Amino acid sequence: MSTTLIDRLLDQGASEQENEADAAIVIARPPREEHLPWTARQEGELAVDVYQEEDAIAVVAVIGGVSAEDIAVEIHHDVVTIRGERRHEDRVPYARYLTQECYWGPFSRSVVLPVEVRADVAVARFRQGVLTITLPKAMRAKAASVPIMEEDDAL
Repeated sequence: MSTTLIDRLLDQGASEQENEADAAIVIARPPREEHLPWTARQEGELAVDVYQEEDAIAVVAVIGGVSAEDIAVEIHHDVVTIRGERRHEDRVPYARYLTQECYWGPFSRSVVLPVEVRADVAVARFRQGVLTITLPKAMRAKAASVPIMEEDDAL
């Protein structure tokens, strides 16, 4: 079982020289992407809700800080993709931030749909920072009753 630097320092009572050497090793290691500030990441990801109605699938995403012109929705087979970009106009030097949790820059999210949909009649609405995409189910995806016609055996 591996231990962290803090565990080693607390458990072993390491000398200041060892602490400095361990700290240099930690600083020299490149951080993993999830530990980088938002501005250093390649692309942000959206949280989405996906739910099913009788005749449609709905995908809902809260996307604050953008206008409808900054968002694109694509449907390819059974995957819906939302792409966009949050533009940050007020640049503050990184050294001045105390906390930086807001993501600025490109973002995307792809969702595999549970049923086939009719992309040609899908509707996307954006109101007060909430994007709602309504994707009507294809006829094949809907359950349908098939009427049975009784035929006369006399023929």
